[in-house]
Amino acid sequence: MLPTGKPAAADAASERPGKSAEARGSLRRHASVAGDVRSGHRPAHGSELADASDASSDSTDTDDDEIISGGFAALEGADRSVLLETIRGMRSRHRLDRKAQKLLQSENRRLGSALRKQTDAAAVVEQRYDDLKQQVFTIESNVGAQERKLLKRTKELDSTRRKLRRATDELDQLRARLGIVAPSGGGDAAASDGVGASDHLQRLALLRESFERIEAQHSKGASDDEALSVLRKKAVDDMQALERQLKSEPDQQKRYYATLEQELRSTNQIAVLLEEKAASFDELRHLLRQLLLSPSTESWTLRPDGFTGGLGGGGTMRHSGSTMVGPAATIRGSGGVLAISGNEHERSVLDGVIKAVRLNNARSVDLVRLPLFDETAMEQFADALKVNATVTSVSFEGTHLSERSASLLSDAMALNRSVATLSVRDCSLLPPAFVALCPGLASLPTLTSVIVAHNAIDDGVARALGLALSCCSRLVLLDASGCRLGRASGILIAQLPRAKLSTLNLGSNGLMDNDLGPITNHLKSITSLDLAQNNIGDPGALCLADVLRDPQCCWRSLTLSRNRIEAKGAEALAAALSTNRTLTELHLASNRIGCQGAAALNKHLKANQSLHVLGLWGNELGYKGLAEMAELRATNKHLQGIDVRGNYLSETFEQNEAELVRQWVRTLGFALSANTSLTRLELCGNRLGAEGLSLLANGIQNSASLSQLMLSGNNVGDDGAVTLMHALRNNTVLRHLSLELNNIRDRGTAAVADFLRVNETLTTLDLSWNHIGTDGARALGRALAADLNQLSSLLLEGNSLGDEGVRSICSSLHNNSSLSVLHLGQNNVRRDGAKAVAEMIHKNTFLGSVFLGRNALKDDGVRLLADALKQNSTLGEIDLAENRIDNATAAALAEAFKLNSGLHTVNLVGNPITAQ
Repeated sequence: MLPTGKPAAADAASERPGKSAEARGSLRRHASVAGDVRSGHRPAHGSELADASDASSDSTDTDDDEIISGGFAALEGADRSVLLETIRGMRSRHRLDRKAQKLLQSENRRLGSALRKQTDAAAVVEQRYDDLKQQVFTIESNVGAQERKLLKRTKELDSTRRKLRRATDELDQLRARLGIVAPSGGGDAAASDGVGASDHLQRLALLRESFERIEAQHSKGASDDEALSVLRKKAVDDMQALERQLKSEPDQQKRYYATLEQELRSTNQIAVLLEEKAASFDELRHLLRQLLLSPSTESWTLRPDGFTGGLGGGGTMRHSGSTMVGPAATIRGSGGVLAISGNEHERSVLDGVIKAVRLNNARSVDLVRLPLFDETAMEQFADALKVNATVTSVSFEGTHLSERSASLLSDAMALNRSVATLSVRDCSLLPPAFVALCPGLASLPTLTSVIVAHNAIDDGVARALGLALSCCSRLVLLDASGCRLGRASGILIAQLPRAKLSTLNLGSNGLMDNDLGPITNHLKSITSLDLAQNNIGDPGALCLADVLRDPQCCWRSLTLSRNRIEAKGAEALAAALSTNRTLTELHLASNRIGCQGAAALNKHLKANQSLHVLGLWGNELGYKGLAEMAELRATNKHLQGIDVRGNYLSETFEQNEAELVRQWVRTLGFALSANTSLTRLELCGNRLGAEGLSLLANGIQNSASLSQLMLSGNNVGDDGAVTLMHALRNNTVLRHLSLELNNIRDRGTAAVADFLRVNETLTTLDLSWNHIGTDGARALGRALAADLNQLSSLLLEGNSLGDEGVRSICSSLHNNSSLSVLHLGQNNVRRDGAKAVAEMIHKNTFLGSVFLGRNALKDDGVRLLADALKQNSTLGEIDLAENRIDNATAAALAEAFKLNSGLHTVNLVGNPITAQ
């Protein structure tokens, strides 16, 4: 029971001094309500009483009771029961309004989900409708083919009738020469065309009787010369052939027409069935559009089994991308798998890409560097992508995308459920276009890799992109290199989903040392981090070293190439790696760590058991630093590869340093002999020379694990090649040997060939950009014909082989079963050399790739290759770039490609091929 009287109100006011003003206002409003009640008017919904109830609903029930008690105490003679009932009724309605709001929100969410499902179902129906249209088109094509076949058969029958007419005329002439009276009812040639098969047989019977009479006269001794015997024999043969043909022709024609009529009836039935299905799909699509335009519809049912004849068997509508994928798994425009110079063919290639996407006949689409890819083309491609279920990778690298193009692509991705990789690298995306693309990224559930490299990203774009990618729960790779992020990188990284993200590329973004602090704490869970070509110095390296010491750090690969890290930063990273157990690759190429940094790496990495690859290319190590690396190779058994290219070992050192350098090379050789885990050694660009290689040869000879040896750009010459081959003569582990740019001539090539004759393990040999001539090519040819040779890749680009040298190599490969890659680019190969290559392609069934770019094959040589390609079914790749191929020769190549079932990659870049 509520208290009454002024003392109660006074007590309530004294107990709640902080709310006295609120209580007074409430009392005034209640007094006004009481006046309305006295006058017989009940307050309506939305009056001051509603304001009072709204104000009172913000406090607790206890507070409301106190204020109501004060209001009752202030009123005199008011109908307290009516007033109390009114206030409680308003309270109840207020709660009901809140419940109604919640129910309305729940209903909106449910309708939104139903709308999305309806949209997806509509997309499926649209796709099935397109498939049915394609099937109808195929059947109509088959019907046309049958009609053409029937017309051809009719022409053949007319030709047969003409032949019969000529045979009849010849028999009549023969009968006249023999003096035989024409049998009655025979008719002439013109009349025989209209008679039936029985008339022809009757006529033949009469002719046979005449010839039997001739034979009877001849048997009785009548005179007959040699000419008459020949004529008679020919007439008998013609008569027998004609008789056989006439007897068999009616039955064959009857069976053929019966089969053809049956096929036509079946085809017409299928066409009618498909037309009915198409009509059903038209009705269904119209129904779906109505449903999409009426969001208030609570439920609807799609029953594919209600269509005439059923769909997909057993009344089940199936939409499986894997069953629709054809042989063209990858389609690219200019610069891709089919690379054609100029822009004349881009529109036709683009139309083929869009058609393949629409028909679910492609898995990877690369629209790379297409100037003609405008907004209209994007609209067509987006429409195809909306209904596609097989494409997993889409790339627009180097293709300009406007804001509208980005918006169209975003809408397509919102409906697509198959794309996993999207690349908009170097697409000149402006901030509005980036923002338009973000909704599609956020709504694509299958997205795992995003490449936005070499586009300008500011703070706003970074925020929108990070927010969109935060919705991608499957994202594992993000390439944002070359985007000039700077401080915006912190905005982007802070929003990325860290549950799945494993690879992040932030190279070439102008990151400074102070930019690393805000982002490193968000990057501990990834496994591969690329920070190459930034402005990171020693302070930034110290920051990264702190992360490497953290037990929660999961980094496996860290790239810091082309930064400003010096000895102090290298020492900090090395000290962190002494305790780190996860990092397997560290790339510090093109920094300035010097010999002090190398010494720190040697000191701290001796006990490291996780690092496998260490890249120190171009770090000004000097001979002292290289000696430290040699010692590290000898002591650390877990290192598999150390890249010390570009640190200039010899030819430039002072006289007093010469002996120290020789000692370093000997130390390196000793390390190769002692290390049992090193599998890859790169000494490219160090100008070792023949002397340095001779000092290293002993270690190479005794290495038990080295499988890849890179010695490019060391100017070893013929003497160095001879020394190296002598050291490798008993090697059984080397798989890959690179000797490009080493000034090797025919004598050194002959030593390499002698090594190949007895070696059974080497699979890749790179002799590009040397001075190999005809004699060296002959030596290589004899080695390739040896039984022990297991070479699978031979690279001879940029030499001086000529036609004769190419002929020597190709002739030895006619029966070779191991070589799969042959590179003969830029070797001054002309028509005779092309002929030798064509013969090799025709006879060799194991070659997979042949490179003949930048030669002088011209049209005659390429035509020889085209003829060979018609007979070959195993070659998968051929490079004919920059060979002066014209339109006619390109057409001949196209005909060869149609007949070749194995070729998948052709390079015709740099040839004067036009649209005609």
